[in-house]
Amino acid sequence: MAENLNLTITGGASERKQDKIIELRPTLFIGIGGTGMQVLMRVRRRILNTVWGGAGKRKRIEGLADFPIAQFIHFDLDNGAVIESGESQAKDLQFDQVKFTDDDKVVESFDMDKYSRDEDSLEKYPHIKEWLPLTPQRIRELRFDMSSGAGQIRAVSRLYFFDKYAKIRDKIRLKLKALKAGLSHERQLAELGLRMETNRFRIVIVGSVAGGTGSGSFLDMGLLARWLARSEVGAADVELMLFLPTGYTKANKDRVEANGYAALMELESAMMGNKGYVGRWDMYDRPELTREPYSEVYLIDSGNLAQQHTKDVSDVYHMVADSLFEDFASADFARAKRSIAVNQAQHKNSPYNAPVPQDRFGDMRLYFSKRFSSFGMAVLDTRQEAARDERAHRWAGAMLQAFFGVGGTDAGANRATDTQRDHFLAANMFLKGTPFSDFPEFSDRSIELKRSSGDFIDFRLVDELLEDRHGHLLAGVENRVNTRINDIRTGFDRSEWPAQVRDAMKHLERDAVRDQDSTADTTEDRISKRRREVLEDVKKVVRDQLYGYLDNKEFGGLEYVLSLVEQIKDRIEAPGSGLTAQIGANAERYREIKEAVRSREYERLLNNLEQTRSTFGFLSNGEKQAGVVMDHLRTEMANALKFHLRAKAARSGMAWWANCKRAAKACWPCWPN
Repeated sequence: MAENLNLTITGGASERKQDKIIELRPTLFIGIGGTGMQVLMRVRRRILNTVWGGAGKRKRIEGLADFPIAQFIHFDLDNGAVIESGESQAKDLQFDQVKFTDDDKVVESFDMDKYSRDEDSLEKYPHIKEWLPLTPQRIRELRFDMSSGAGQIRAVSRLYFFDKYAKIRDKIRLKLKALKAGLSHERQLAELGLRMETNRFRIVIVGSVAGGTGSGSFLDMGLLARWLARSEVGAADVELMLFLPTGYTKANKDRVEANGYAALMELESAMMGNKGYVGRWDMYDRPELTREPYSEVYLIDSGNLAQQHTKDVSDVYHMVADSLFEDFASADFARAKRSIAVNQAQHKNSPYNAPVPQDRFGDMRLYFSKRFSSFGMAVLDTRQEAARDERAHRWAGAMLQAFFGVGGTDAGANRATDTQRDHFLAANMFLKGTPFSDFPEFSDRSIELKRSSGDFIDFRLVDELLEDRHGHLLAGVENRVNTRINDIRTGFDRSEWPAQVRDAMKHLERDAVRDQDSTADTTEDRISKRRREVLEDVKKVVRDQLYGYLDNKEFGGLEYVLSLVEQIKDRIEAPGSGLTAQIGANAERYREIKEAVRSREYERLLNNLEQTRSTFGFLSNGEKQAGVVMDHLRTEMANALKFHLRAKAARSGMAWWANCKRAAKACWPCWPN
């Protein structure tokens, strides 16, 4: 391992050695349960962090899709298992590259009720009933929480395997096809200094016998993988890395050891060719299963024969990950291991005949399988690598200090101030605050606004969303209201005015408000369209401005930009006091005003307009009163629509920020989540 790490830094003879094309076996890694996930996450991280290729052509891959020699599957019930122990998802810059994608996982919800709804539930699944030790009643009594794993119950894990069999089968087939297709990626592999062996594939299954998921499904997984490998790639060595219970005794020692004992007893029987373990996993497939589930089994423990134990099982995760990765980093090492394994196989085929006291047991014979192996791994550290790392980090720090202002002694010198943050928000993101005081005048003195009792701060973003290339939306609404009121006054008898006003308001609202029956574009649709336009404008302006700051020594370079980005995010998203919270509160204020105008002021004025019809005897006075009421209605109808649209624009402003943050993350990777 140390030699491989040195090859990524040093030159000369080491680089000439690295020029040699490394022939590797296409490998499918299957991690079962938490242990499998922990080990394979470390393997994935090593693949990403290694510098591949020869002299002058060394490179790191950007993602595991660029490494066609390896494919991964994670099988588990625990939806919360996403990152290796000792790592923080928030601080792990490689998390998005290292984590298992949906294409790599069979981690799903488990509807156990279908096997326990009544006493006859299992009769539908005879292939499950023949081995399941739990009755439907017992399953109901245990009340399993399937969202956090198998709860160290092996039968639950195996039942989950049978339940998800079709998806596991299809996932393995898909991954084996991807490995086979990788044989044609010769140019891509040559750039990494690699070449695939075409005559043999490898499947490595990693799990433990301590918990529930691994100890309950590792035998089924091995048998399924060997069957599918024969049909998809012709032949594959299927190996098992099985962790023993010793490193997990803190998690309920009695249960861990009981699971381990039961799982190892089943493994012993299976490796001696007992084909009664399973015949099928569903009612349709009839798999032709091999005599044994694995061609090689490695038992991994946290202690050795000298009874020396590591305090942390993650040390063993690292060791196994190092060993698996070395098969990619050094073809000579991998071939040497396979050669030794072949030589050892002749000693492992016959069973071990354990001596027993003849005076007590007579001619009895006690046999055990010798098909199991183990391994350890050590790294010779000459301290040269540490010295090179120290110099490389020191030089890198000096370069960052010189080019980007990172690493200075004054921690606050390069940080953005609150004033600079607020100026950036106002100048580049339409988030300048201005007092809003344009409230309607209510003639009904009983109307009380709970949220809008006084002036409040609104933001330029709302007005920006209310104006597009055709003009200001609120002015357009006001013009349409005036036109309709004038048409009613000149085109209809005064007795018809109330009905015509109601009909006009209905049409005006239909033109402005989007609902499920709307077919034509509404004013709300124009706001949504304008939001997308503003987002594109802000994306470009913010990106250009932030990149411009990187080379601006006046602002301090990278540290200034990172602090500015963090402060912008906090200023916008702070719970209760952030700008999105303020814009959301403004949306509720506008909605409250609109409701007061629409349900109280508008309806009161319509009632007054209807009353003017009873004053025909006093014609001139009735017409005058109706005209005054119509003028008031003109104002309040426009107010109801305008405040509805202001509420819509404020809500769009909140959604705008969510889209803006996703866009900023895409074009500026350091943008916080």
